[in-house]
Amino acid sequence: MEPAAEKPPRPPIYNESADAAKDVAAALAAAKRDHSRVLLVWGANWCGWCHVLSDGFKSDAARVVKAYQMMDMLLP
Repeated sequence: MEPAAEKPPRPPIYNESADAAKDVAAALAAAKRDHSRVLLVWGANWCGWCHVLSDGFKSDAARVVKAYQMMDMLLP
């Protein structure tokens, strides 16, 4: 029996060089301006469930998320 082939790496969903405080402040300002809400999503690029959640937010089934200022935050 041959060993299973490795899965190709997923593209990163979190910007590892982002300034979280600056990004959150910008999202809060945009939400205030647009009369919307902020949804902070914490995760890590290595986390499989974080990718599942990210994919779900991008699907048609998650249109409600468009009512929010979306923020993807990298866990240290």
